[in-house]
Amino acid sequence: MRRLLPIAAAALAGCAQTAIDLAQHSPDGYMPRVHCVLGNEAIINRLAIGGTLGFFAYAAIFAVLVRLGWRHRAYLRGEPLFAAGLVLFGAFFILCGISHGLGVVVLSLPGYYHALSWVEFAMGLASGGAVPVALSALGRVVAIATERQQVMATLKAGSAEAMLPLIEKMVADTAARVAAVKREAVARAQQIQSSHPEGE
Repeated sequence: MRRLLPIAAAALAGCAQTAIDLAQHSPDGYMPRVHCVLGNEAIINRLAIGGTLGFFAYAAIFAVLVRLGWRHRAYLRGEPLFAAGLVLFGAFFILCGISHGLGVVVLSLPGYYHALSWVEFAMGLASGGAVPVALSALGRVVAIATERQQVMATLKAGSAEAMLPLIEKMVADTAARVAAVKREAVARAQQIQSSHPEGE
């Protein structure tokens, strides 16, 4: 195994060098982005530093959204609107980060302009899709907040009879979500059992 490590390292280095050579000599004749600012070092440094910081910042936000979605995956199964919004915003943030990173790359490697254009095109689609989902989710958030405000107002008023319908509605909504999660879990368990029958 150790004998293969130098060979693998040399192969990876060769592939990386080939990619850099192709990027430096764009077959379309594109020029590096530094030529747009006539090699002004101050502008180039600001672009490079800003793009690098943007890449890591957006990647960190994407990681937080992934962790948030994983921790609350059971709840999101019952709220497809919020789940779709989380996916679209996650895609938007990671594509923004990649766009910033490629913006730094094409400062000196013009061969990645095509990749940058596709990433920014996908970013536009993700952001366009996130807008209606965000507006719909906002309505759902307002409805939840309104229900809670009504419960709190009823509690302050001390009227248990007036609060009972609200509590029953919240309990029914929660029970429906739990039932949906249980049905999904049972279906998955049956699928696993059918794909791995006993005796095999």
